[in-house]
Amino acid sequence: MGQMTKTTLLALLLTSTACAGAVSPSSAAPQPPAHPAPEAAQTPAPSSSDPSTTAAQLPHDAAIEVTAFASFSGAEMFTVRIHADGTVRWHGGDAYFVAKTGEAVGQANVADVADLWHAAETLLRTRRGELDACERMSTDAARTVVRVKGAGTTFEVVDIGLDCETHGVRQDLRALVERVHVVADTEGWIHGDDARRMAPRLSS
Repeated sequence: MGQMTKTTLLALLLTSTACAGAVSPSSAAPQPPAHPAPEAAQTPAPSSSDPSTTAAQLPHDAAIEVTAFASFSGAEMFTVRIHADGTVRWHGGDAYFVAKTGEAVGQANVADVADLWHAAETLLRTRRGELDACERMSTDAARTVVRVKGAGTTFEVVDIGLDCETHGVRQDLRALVERVHVVADTEGWIHGDDARRMAPRLSS
C-alpha cells in the first residue's frame, strides 16, 4: 500500500473516532422544565372580627361608664369605664364595698367593646323615655348611673333599683350593666377573695 493511501486511511480513522465521541445536541441530557416564579404572597383583607377594624367602627371618643352608689345621695362604691380601644379604667370607693380601692387599669376585647357600645347606645337612645320614668321616683335606694358617650353626645340614665311600670326596659338596662361587668372583667376588683363584699354588680 502506498504512502498516500496509508495517510488517507489514518486521517479517515481519526475523523471517525472524533465523530463517535462527539455528543449531538439531540442526545444531550434533558433539562428540567422551568418552574414559574412564585406569586407574591397576598395580605388577606382584614375581617370584621379584626380588633383594629372593629375599633374603627366606633367614634374615637366612644365609652361606656357605670357608677354605683350606696344610696341616692350616698358614697360612690365604684366607677368602671370602657373605652373604644378596649382600655378599662376602674375607680373603687371604700374597702367596705369593693376589694380594689383607688385606680386600676385593665384591657377588654375590642370586638366585645364594639358590640357592647352599639347595644348600649341603641338602648339609651331609643328607650330613654321609658328609662326616665323610674328615675323620677323619690327614693334613697342604691342607684346605678349608666353613661354612653360617643361623637360628642352623652346618654345617661339612672337605675334606682326599683321596679315600676317600665319593668321590661329596666330589666334590659340591668342586663346591659351585667354585660359591662363581664366585658370589663370587674369580678376581682369588686369581690376579690371575699364574695361577701357589699358592692352589687347590679342594682337590687
